[in-house]
Amino acid sequence: MATEQEILSGLAEIVNEVAGVPVADVQPSKSFIDDLDIDSLSMVEVVVAAEEKFDVKIPDDDVKDLSTVGDAVSYIAKAGANLDRLKDLDGKKVGIVAGSSTEKALEAAATRVFAKPVIVHVKDHDEGFKAMQDGKIDAYASDRIILFGLVVKANADLKNYFLLVDLYSYEPYGLMMRRDPDFRLAVDRQLARLYRSGEIVKIFGRWFGALGEPPDLLKAMFILNSYPE
Repeated sequence: MATEQEILSGLAEIVNEVAGVPVADVQPSKSFIDDLDIDSLSMVEVVVAAEEKFDVKIPDDDVKDLSTVGDAVSYIAKAGANLDRLKDLDGKKVGIVAGSSTEKALEAAATRVFAKPVIVHVKDHDEGFKAMQDGKIDAYASDRIILFGLVVKANADLKNYFLLVDLYSYEPYGLMMRRDPDFRLAVDRQLARLYRSGEIVKIFGRWFGALGEPPDLLKAMFILNSYPE
């Protein structure tokens, strides 16, 4: 898989050939229309050339979302990764904090689907996310909530990242409250109402919608949590 820097360099060459824009001017923050003066016809040529060079498919409906060079680089990097299911990690470089429970869970799950990812140890989450951004690894593994947080912390665009469909481990979370049976029951009932009414799906979409719909296993958990007692 090409790194984002390699994709940027290749894209700069394409833009130069198509529109005569100097390679040095093709930077992630630049708008194709406002900064590089790329018209719609030239953009079609750029997309076709990028598809051929990077062996990816960019549907017409997605082209309108590629406002900046950075948008195009991130899209191509994501499309070129060819990652969707756990089995797709076979031979891919996956960053993991050394000695974490995530490492053991991933290795066990990968074995079950006959995949052998190349584990790359990192010292912490920030280092792992940065390595993925720089194209040094193909994916970074951790708790879903931590992965969401890393994207938000980096002020990155959620649409440029995605999660594998498969969930390979389950980590329970809880809510702590004062010792009051009546209050606990009231909270349980209110949470159950959110799940039962389907409102939880809207809440999920509000915060995490850019990363796709809840996977089937999570939807099943929504149903199980719809019972108050």
